[in-house]
Amino acid sequence: MNVSIILPTYNRVREFQRALNSLLAQTYDNLEIVVVDDNGLGTDTQILIASMCDNLPRVRYLPVVENLGGSLARDYGIQHCTGRYITFLDDDDVYRPDKVSQQLSYMVNHNLDICVCDMDMVNEAGAEHYFQDWHTKAVASSLHEFLFHGVAFTPMIMMKKSVYLASDGFVKTPLFQDHIMMLNALHVSQNIGVLRKPLFTHHQTPGTRISGTANKLEGYRIRYALEKKLCIMHGFDFKPLRENQLRTLLALFKDRLGLCHYSQLCIELLWLKKNGQTIRWVAKSLIDYLRIRTRPLRSWIRQAIGA
Repeated sequence: MNVSIILPTYNRVREFQRALNSLLAQTYDNLEIVVVDDNGLGTDTQILIASMCDNLPRVRYLPVVENLGGSLARDYGIQHCTGRYITFLDDDDVYRPDKVSQQLSYMVNHNLDICVCDMDMVNEAGAEHYFQDWHTKAVASSLHEFLFHGVAFTPMIMMKKSVYLASDGFVKTPLFQDHIMMLNALHVSQNIGVLRKPLFTHHQTPGTRISGTANKLEGYRIRYALEKKLCIMHGFDFKPLRENQLRTLLALFKDRLGLCHYSQLCIELLWLKKNGQTIRWVAKSLIDYLRIRTRPLRSWIRQAIGA
C-alpha cells in the first residue's frame, strides 16, 4: 500500500537533512517522500534543498514560488501526492526507522481511517526531556475527546488520503495547524486508533519555523470558532469548552486585547460559571490586565516628573 510522507521545509537546511535521512532509512519501501520547499524560488536555501533532493528515487521535490506557510504547504503536498495513505514530518523532527511500517500495519489490521502515535521529545542539545504524558502522548480517540483534551502533532498522524480530501483539511492559520486539521478530519470520520508507541522524536528547535506566530490571537480565534461549530453540529455541551477558552484568552492576551473586549470576556466567563473561585480569578486577571496596560503611562509620568 502506497504511503506519502509530506515534508514541508522552510529555512532549516541542517535540520531538513536530518529529517530527510530518517525518511530514507524507513524499513517500509512502498512510500513516496513529498518535499514541499517553502523557501521561495531562487533563494539560497531553496537551491540547497533542491540539491539534497536531486536524484533520490523515492523523493518528489515540490518547490513553491512564494512562502505558503505550514498549513498551505502541507495541503499543497497532499494535493500532489499519490499515496493512498498520508502522514507527515516536520523539518526539525526525526522518524524512527519503523515508524511508517508500524503505523500502517496498525491501521490496516484494525481497519482504521486515522491513526495517531506517541512521540519522544529532546531539547536543542539533543538531551531527552521527560515530560508529563500530555506532552508526548497522543489524545484523539474520538472527536469529543479531541475537542476537550486533544493532542496530535502532525508527525503523530497517519490517515487515508480520502478522509483528508473529504474534510476541510489544513486551513491557513498562524497557530494550531495540526489541531485544526485533526478537528476537520474527525468531523468526517471517527474511525481512529491510538498506537501507544513513540515512533518519532520531536526536537525543540529555536529559530524560524515554517509558519510564523506573529498573530497568535488570530490562531486562537480560528480554532475556537471551529470548536464551537463542531460542538453545535455534534450536540456536545459547549459551556465547559468555552470556559477553558475564555481562561486561556484572558491569561495569554492581556497585552493585546482592548479594555472593552477584555471586560466582555470576563463578563462571559462569570456568566458561565458563577462561583466565588471564578470571581476571584476574574478579579485577579483584571487587576493584572490594568497593571500591564497602564505600565507605559506610569513610566511616562515618572519620566515627566523626573524631567
